[in-house]
Amino acid sequence: MVKFALLLLTALSLHAEYRVDMISAYKRTIQDKVEKGKPVTVESKSSDNILAVHGNFSGIKSAFEYKVHFILNKRSNDKDDKEILYLGENCYFLLPIKKLQFVIGRKVFSSSPYQTNNWKDGMEGFGIETQVTNQFRFHVYLVDIYRGYPLFEKFFFYKNIADNVQNGERYRHGLSLVYHKDNLYSKFQFTYLNLGNWGTGTKDDFKSQPKGDSDFIYNGIFSLSHQGKHFTSGFEFQFARGLDKTQSNTTRKEKSIPISGELIRLYFESYLKFLQTRLEFFIPDSDKRNAQGEVLESGYVGVGSYPGNAFLLNQELNFYPSGWVTPSGLQKVDSIYNGRRNSFWTHLLFSVRLEDIFFILQGDHMTPRKVSGASTGNISFYKNDYEKSFLFELTGSIRYDRRNQDGFYIQFNISKLYTSKDILLDGTSAFLQGGILF
Repeated sequence: MVKFALLLLTALSLHAEYRVDMISAYKRTIQDKVEKGKPVTVESKSSDNILAVHGNFSGIKSAFEYKVHFILNKRSNDKDDKEILYLGENCYFLLPIKKLQFVIGRKVFSSSPYQTNNWKDGMEGFGIETQVTNQFRFHVYLVDIYRGYPLFEKFFFYKNIADNVQNGERYRHGLSLVYHKDNLYSKFQFTYLNLGNWGTGTKDDFKSQPKGDSDFIYNGIFSLSHQGKHFTSGFEFQFARGLDKTQSNTTRKEKSIPISGELIRLYFESYLKFLQTRLEFFIPDSDKRNAQGEVLESGYVGVGSYPGNAFLLNQELNFYPSGWVTPSGLQKVDSIYNGRRNSFWTHLLFSVRLEDIFFILQGDHMTPRKVSGASTGNISFYKNDYEKSFLFELTGSIRYDRRNQDGFYIQFNISKLYTSKDILLDGTSAFLQGGILF
């Protein structure tokens, strides 16, 4: 098998690119709490140096195609860190047989080419693609071993806890139909995820162990985007349906909670020769509750990588703006640290380019939905359906980028976290990153 792979790679038209990154990062958070009637200040700070080596190989021969992208990384201050290997968003072999293309490996799901896409998901397994017409392309995901679609740029400074929760049997299947013509892009996608015995939430029904208690989620996406001369606009609707078995509750006859949630995403992007702006809204519904606050139906549950780039919200607080199927399984957590709370999330970007220098300002604002009292769980734009609490991270970046000319770049990021008075949490982070291509 190894000899066959070597002969195959030799026969291909090979393009190889290597990149070495050095990252020096620092983060600090301070939270004021009241414990046993006394105010307590809790401080968390850390710094690290990271060496990352990117290997990027691609080739094509008689329509046979492959892309292999991996990242080997090592943190200098953590000898026990086991997350030394990440795969890029694409790492696959594509074999054409007549009008079908068979894909083996890791391949990002198709998304609009007309806007920046921070939120990514993809197949890790085996699938089939075919170009139905010049405008339509059809994808079938036969075997997909879903694991949260981890990406190095989302987790390079977040210390993942390697435990048995990340192991277990699960599988996902799906299909998508993509339409792309001129400046119009549209996609419909449907996936089914059986959680098996993966994650703590699959072990509530102890009679069904060790195979899990049949938790499942299916997710549908409809997206539409259009590119104009100086702007891009897009709309996306998602729905999540499924079942989450729960431990017995004396006040509830049912031993399972249905998952029934929706999400609306809106985004607008404008660009001139030197100026780019972006505005995005992430609006999920919430849990349906009775007057006593008991959950009757779970709201929207997301899949894929972390949907934003805010450094502290992602790699310090690890706060997701809804319930999520993370690398540790299905999670819905009502907290700030490691929280998965359905929240109204707004992202704003402002970027100015002066030849090879980029000045970038980004803001991410999250306002959680209320979790007490009765709620229909519907998507809402009313202020009264949201808490007074908020989290806001402001990030400034300067990047000198000559990758296309001289093969190197350097970037400096600094961010500040602001929260409402009831949360009493603030933080700062900075990292310097540079890379060389050869």
